[in-house]
Amino acid sequence: MDGTSSIVEGTGITEEHIGKNVALIEQTLAEENELGVGDEITVTNPRDETAVMELEVSGSMKWASCTGINMKIKNTIS
Repeated sequence: MDGTSSIVEGTGITEEHIGKNVALIEQTLAEENELGVGDEITVTNPRDETAVMELEVSGSMKWASCTGINMKIKNTIS
C-alpha cells in the first residue's frame, strides 16, 4: 500500500478468493522452495500438529522489509 511492496507473480488475495484456501507468499520463499501460482503448500500449526491446512498459491510478493529471509517449507505440488 505504501509503494514498497509489489506482486511479482499471480495475483493478490481478492474477493474471488473468499471461501477458498489460498496464500500470497513472499518471493524469496517461493523461489527457495520452487513454488509458483497454482502450487499447493501444507501449513501446520506448530502448537497443534494435527491442525493442517492445504493452501493454493495465488501469487508471490516482494516485501521491502523481507529481504534475506531463508525459509524452507514442506510443499505439495499438484
